[in-house]
Amino acid sequence: MSRAYLQQAYLLLSKENMDLDRIMLFLDKAIGFERDSRDVYQLLLRQDDDTAMLMFTEANIIEEDTTVTETLSSEKMVYSHVEA
Repeated sequence: MSRAYLQQAYLLLSKENMDLDRIMLFLDKAIGFERDSRDVYQLLLRQDDDTAMLMFTEANIIEEDTTVTETLSSEKMVYSHVEA
C-alpha cells in the first residue's frame, strides 16, 4: 500500500499545479503503512523465523499486486481530472 501512496505523491509532484496538501496526505499514509508493516514483521520475527519470512514474502507479493491495480485505477482518475 505504501508504494501506491508514494507513486501517487510522485505523480502529483510531476504536475505543473501541485496540490501540496494532497501530496502530504499520500506521504503520511505511506509512512503509516511502512510503520505498520515493520511492526508486523518484527512481531512475526519473534515467532518461527521460517514462517515469518514466508508470510512476509507472501504479503509483499499481495502488496505489489494491489499496488499495480491501485496505480492503474488512480492514474485513470488523475487523467480524467486533467482532461475535464
